[in-house]
Parts: sequence; structure tokens; C-alpha cells
Amino acid sequence: MGFFNRFKNAKSWYEKGVSFEKLENYKEALECYNNSLGLDSKYLEAWQGKGWVLFCLKEYEDALKSYDTALKLKLDDITTLACKGTILKFLKRDDESREYYERVLKLNPESSVEWLNKGPAFEEFKRYEEALECY
Repeated sequence: MGFFNRFKNAKSWYEKGVSFEKLENYKEALECYNNSLGLDSKYLEAWQGKGWVLFCLKEYEDALKSYDTALKLKLDDITTLACKGTILKFLKRDDESREYYERVLKLNPESSVEWLNKGPAFEEFKRYEEALECY
């Protein structure tokens, strides 16, 4: 029996994936998240982890699909909304990213990170007053 065979539940695989992710060992993290989801396809945090690892591996469309699946599980999850907004911003899909940041801010108006992320999106469209308001 190999080392990984001792992980028999979704949470254990998820936690192992987090460990690999912290080490920036993204391929192993992805394998662990997939194993976790194979045992529990409704494990929100595993979908989030998988999405972020796929982003780090530059598999952007697959990352967005992971976050879409996470949003089906919990429509108003701030972490999922923020991460999807960040990926969309990275892909220069600013209108879409701004929508996700606005959803986060409706749920948590005190989220300074989302205000900072939303500002540059307004700047790109030369909407400087709105960008300044965000900052």
C-alpha cells in the first residue's frame, strides 16, 4: 500500500491537496482535489481548491468551470465569487469580473480586497470617478 492509500475520505484528500498547493506542487494538489471530489462531488472547498490550482496551472477555462460548479453548490459563496472575478479580470473579461466583484460587495460591503479589484476595472473603461470611489 502506498502513502496515499491511507486517505479514504474526501476531507483527507482535500487537506492533502491544500498541503500540496501551499508547496506550489499544483499537479499533485489537483490530483488530491480530484480524488476528494470523486468521493464527494458536492465538496465546495475541493471545487474551490481545484479551481485555484487550475488557474495556477494556466488552465483558465477549466478553472472557471470548477468555480461554476462551486457556485451551483452555494450561489452566494464569497470566496468562489471573488476567485471567479479574479480569474475573469486576469483574462481581461472586465465586464464579467466587475459583476462578480459587485456580487461580493453586496454580500460583504466591507470587503476591501474586492473594492481594490473593482477599481482597475472601472479605470480601463475610463470611468475614473467610479474607480476613485472604489479606492
